[in-house]
Amino acid sequence: MFNAKKLLSSVRIIVITISAIALISGIPVSAKNYSTYTYSNTGDISYSPDIYSVVSVIKGSDIGVGAMLSPSDMAVDSSGTIYVADTGNNRIVIIGKESTKSLSEFRFSDGSVTNLTEPQGVCVDKNGRIYICDTGNNRILCTDRTGNILMKITKPDSQYFTEGIEFIPKRIAVDSAANIYVSSVGAYQGLSLFSSQGEFSGFYGAEEVETTAEVLKDYVWKQFMTEEQKDTMASYIPPEACNVYINNRDFVLTIANSYYVPNTSEKSEMDSIRLLNPKGVNTLNLKTESFPGRAIAEDAKYLNFVAGCIDANGFLTLVDNAQNKIFRFDSAMNLIGIFGGRGNNAGTFITPVDVDTFGNSLYILDSANGTVTVYGETEYGTLIHEALVIYNTAEQTKAVGLWEEVLTYNSNYDLAYIGIGRALLNSGNAKEAMKYFELGHDSELYNDAFGVYRTEVVRTYGALATGILAVLFLTYAILKRKGVIKNTSFNPDKNKTTAMIYAVRHPNDGFERLKAKQTISLPLSFVCLAIFAFLRLFEIQFTGKQFEMININEINLFWEICGTVAILVLWTLSNWCFSVLIEGKATLKEIWIISSYCLIPYSLAGYIKVILSNYLVREEGFFSSVIIIIGILWSLLMIIGALTNFHEFEGMGILKAILLTLLGMAIILILVFVVYMLVQQFVSTFLQLFNEVLFGIKVGWR
Repeated sequence: MFNAKKLLSSVRIIVITISAIALISGIPVSAKNYSTYTYSNTGDISYSPDIYSVVSVIKGSDIGVGAMLSPSDMAVDSSGTIYVADTGNNRIVIIGKESTKSLSEFRFSDGSVTNLTEPQGVCVDKNGRIYICDTGNNRILCTDRTGNILMKITKPDSQYFTEGIEFIPKRIAVDSAANIYVSSVGAYQGLSLFSSQGEFSGFYGAEEVETTAEVLKDYVWKQFMTEEQKDTMASYIPPEACNVYINNRDFVLTIANSYYVPNTSEKSEMDSIRLLNPKGVNTLNLKTESFPGRAIAEDAKYLNFVAGCIDANGFLTLVDNAQNKIFRFDSAMNLIGIFGGRGNNAGTFITPVDVDTFGNSLYILDSANGTVTVYGETEYGTLIHEALVIYNTAEQTKAVGLWEEVLTYNSNYDLAYIGIGRALLNSGNAKEAMKYFELGHDSELYNDAFGVYRTEVVRTYGALATGILAVLFLTYAILKRKGVIKNTSFNPDKNKTTAMIYAVRHPNDGFERLKAKQTISLPLSFVCLAIFAFLRLFEIQFTGKQFEMININEINLFWEICGTVAILVLWTLSNWCFSVLIEGKATLKEIWIISSYCLIPYSLAGYIKVILSNYLVREEGFFSSVIIIIGILWSLLMIIGALTNFHEFEGMGILKAILLTLLGMAIILILVFVVYMLVQQFVSTFLQLFNEVLFGIKVGWR
């Protein structure tokens, strides 16, 4: 009898078996086991179409050389041949397009034979010579493809390599002049540099430890600590390079892992990734002060970059073996995409250790699986790479069509909008460029386009605007002279609002009048507070985009308002508590009202700053800062006038009251935090006990 369930089960087994065979055998794999994403210019993760897809997974057992065991390093030459340092099998595996072989025995010119011991590094020069870090034998071998040894490098006879220091090479690279760069265990002085003849030339590209307050503090503390205590503190010895790679311009890419914060899985900072020119100057610049660089740097504290490569167009690929991710950047460190992950499926890894490139393909070496994963560009990836090659040149207008096509695949790709914006700006269309820079969330380039557009507007309408203002001024002067416009005197005693305005204009005299005539107003204080609280919302909504592009979806308006109200509440409570101790005369209500009045100058300065931000460029931000400083100083004058008249303080008493109030605010915040932590601990303990009792009851029922 026909059984549909059994048939369906059999089909599933067949499909799974075929997929497994495809993965193991190294034939093209189409199943997608990973996602690709980037960080937007607002710091958010933005998923995108794949820029690379898995073409094949190469295993040694399927290409006739036997399984590779814990391979450590890999290189791809100009013909696409792959060289793998098969560490566990003490050999070099050469994977060509038409043939594959392994080298385990090497011959000196005298005919003697030697073997490798745990080789951890391999590279190939432009002449096809193979350079091997024979790590277990503390040497470097230079051979041809048949295993003939052309040169041997051992521990240099140098003052830097004393008797107690071993030479343990682990990674190697060679430039176009056959100079050899070696990363060795414990070599914090930098890469060991050898000439083409194998002579030691010194060290190159040493990492630097920045002298910070944290470093100085730890240095002082270590003078009073035991050896056991010192071991728990961070180390400030420059880390050794864990990887070295040389591009087609002879620039040297080095990666050095940062130290972990003791007893945590977090690093003190992002790993050092540098691209050194022949003078040893770093040419890479990941802008970590703004997104997306800031998001990358923060997440990178939990990553461990172990390898990198740079292709002919300057595209940088990095490998992380903490989360097993692959990072792809362009030559300007714009993030193109992140992909990969942990697993045994195609496109994921157990222990990725190296990456190299050939043409449009990427090769990832997985040490635990003993495999080389080959990636090819997708249509989406090809579009991005082609557009970025033009993006970093003077012919950006040619990339507009490519970027527009990219946006049909991924409408959230910030770099595409920025690319179009740059092309428009270079072609003279600054106004349209501003729209695209806004869509790409790039306030720096928006600022450049705004500056150009503002200049165009001033040139076009400047004379007309000046004429209109002159006519208005003359009209006003004539009308005032003829008495049509009459001066009106300001009466501070007209009502409570005018009394408050007078106190703003004349702090000392104004607060004296408010005190003497008792014309302070609680409703007006709430109006002042509302004006102050609304300032933050006004900033979020209306600040010029050339200064800051705020993602309003990430702003919690309720907590923003609560924060502004909390400032006045804390000041009022603290001032009232401490003023009692120094014989202040103002009541709690009076302190609240006069303090809210004192917020007006700062609030008005804030509103003026926001309005001006829509007409100034970043380079003119000084004027906005001056306005804010004036607002702060004017509010401070009002506070002094208020304390003088309502608390009846004089001289040092005013300064003492202000300092004690600030101290009180800090104490209140600390107390609130302590109470919060105690309540949180109590709730956690209560829930734990409740769950234990509930579990006991359930066990008892059984």
